[in-house]
Amino acid sequence: MEIDLNHRFKDNEGEVIKERIVDKDDKGSIKRDTQGFPLLKEGKPFTLRKACINALDNVERDEKIDGEEKYKRGKLIASIMESDGTLDLKAEDITLIKKQIGKTANPSIVYQAFQILDPPKKEVKEVIPKKK
Repeated sequence: MEIDLNHRFKDNEGEVIKERIVDKDDKGSIKRDTQGFPLLKEGKPFTLRKACINALDNVERDEKIDGEEKYKRGKLIASIMESDGTLDLKAEDITLIKKQIGKTANPSIVYQAFQILDPPKKEVKEVIPKKK
């Protein structure tokens, strides 16, 4: 299935969500607040491409996956990164991406991602001609 990886996620107000990235000074050191937490700044729009890569690259602490599974995820990440914005994904790849996004993302991102990765089927209503 052809997937648009450039989809920009929106927040609950309809505004495009921006990536939150660590802010660094001129020397490349991470800027921190008075409590020592890293300061964040807005980055590029958060896209389905980024959500897929983040989700596939995430391994939970209690998740036991072998090298084959890591290779499979890495290969899928590479194909996403190399794509021009749309990618023809197999059903098994979509299932894996949905599983990983479902584990790692917040509900509004999961909802939007699933709508793109597995759009709801439109009901086909039979049109019965009226008798004259």
